[in-house]
Amino acid sequence: VVGISSDMGRSKSLNVERPTAPKRRMKKVRIGAQVSSESHKRRKVVRNAHKTTSLSRRISRKSASKLQEAQEKDLSPNSKTSKERVPIVPVVPRMKGGSRRLRRDSVLGQLVETGVLTKKQAFSALSRHPRAAEYMPGRKRKDGPTAVETLAAFGMDRRRIARIIVSFPAVLSYHVDSRMRSLVSCLQSVGLSETQIAQLVCKYPPILGLNVANNVQSKLDFFAELGVPRERIGNSMLRSPHVLGLSIAANYKSKVEYFSDLGMSKADLVRLLSNSAYVLGLNLNDCIRAKVEYFCSLGIPRDSVATVIARQGSVLGLAIPQLQARVLFLRCILKGDGLSQEGTNVLSKLPPNANSADDCEENSKLARLLQTSPQLLAFSVERNMRPKLSFYLNEAKVCSPESAGKLLLSYPTLFNYSLSARLLPRLAYLKKLGLEHRVSMNSLCFKTDAQFASREAGVELADY
Repeated sequence: VVGISSDMGRSKSLNVERPTAPKRRMKKVRIGAQVSSESHKRRKVVRNAHKTTSLSRRISRKSASKLQEAQEKDLSPNSKTSKERVPIVPVVPRMKGGSRRLRRDSVLGQLVETGVLTKKQAFSALSRHPRAAEYMPGRKRKDGPTAVETLAAFGMDRRRIARIIVSFPAVLSYHVDSRMRSLVSCLQSVGLSETQIAQLVCKYPPILGLNVANNVQSKLDFFAELGVPRERIGNSMLRSPHVLGLSIAANYKSKVEYFSDLGMSKADLVRLLSNSAYVLGLNLNDCIRAKVEYFCSLGIPRDSVATVIARQGSVLGLAIPQLQARVLFLRCILKGDGLSQEGTNVLSKLPPNANSADDCEENSKLARLLQTSPQLLAFSVERNMRPKLSFYLNEAKVCSPESAGKLLLSYPTLFNYSLSARLLPRLAYLKKLGLEHRVSMNSLCFKTDAQFASREAGVELADY
């Protein structure tokens, strides 16, 4: 049995070894067949791509009459027996702009072709609102003027129209004609003319996307309920039109409630909203409350902070470092070294105790100064206060560094007057006439042009 099994094993081994060479040759043949099949597939893909390109070219070269004829017969491009009408859309050339493309038959493409927009402006509008590429002429409204025609009818030139479209591209999909009529009727009720309304739309184009009855009119009624006169509401909206896009519950009521809790009277609240309505859009915690706490740290009583904000609402829009720099400069003037090295580096090197008051008397003077003249916090140190202080000390010589603090406390409006339009011309004119002895704060700052010409220069106003 053992011998038989060994023979069988040997025979099996012989049978396995004989076809070894043919199998290798067959394997080579199979590899070659596989390579040939893959190359065939690649050639087929290339041929199909050429066919697709050729087909698209043939479709693009078809005339409009043949396409219209096919549509009238209710024939689809894929089946001649199809009863359902399938529109045949020709291949439309596109304008290239980097990785983006713009259809020339779209609204934006036609505005570029007509010169209303530049290519850069069109692509800027697309980056802001990508769906604008899908806006086609006549798709939304077949009759009536377009958005561009409506805006042009209100006296807007192409530059303003382009700015509106780039800032708010969705306006191209709106019925601007009806929206503009409703908006004009609403804003005219608060004393704005059509020219002023056009300016407001240019400042805040998203107003064209607001519902006039539910959004714009409700905001105007809110101001009227607080006691703001109608004509002052219009001027306030013209200065800060973006407040019309804010929420009444989240922005209007919360800010009004906070100012009331701060101790602001109704008259001061009306004054604040009339002059600086944009404070309604500021963050309550990070901006308004932080500024209130900073003013309290300067020694200003909390109830007086409300008066400061009402008289100069723009201080709420300044950053804390800006306020620190201006407060430190005013403190340097009160100490008598406003133009010293410390004052020169006030913006770049603030001391760590810029907010603290080392001297109670000095802090009391500063707090009294800011309560009576909060507009000082709105003046830039380098562009306003420092050049004018240098003029008073070095050129006009109406005060000394030691007396500048007393002068500022007595006349806190020193920095209100224009250096180029009033101070320098008057000083130069008096020097020209040889009347340097008449140079004073009264002649340079506080008198009108007619009074200065007749009383100080001794000439007629026309000659001055």
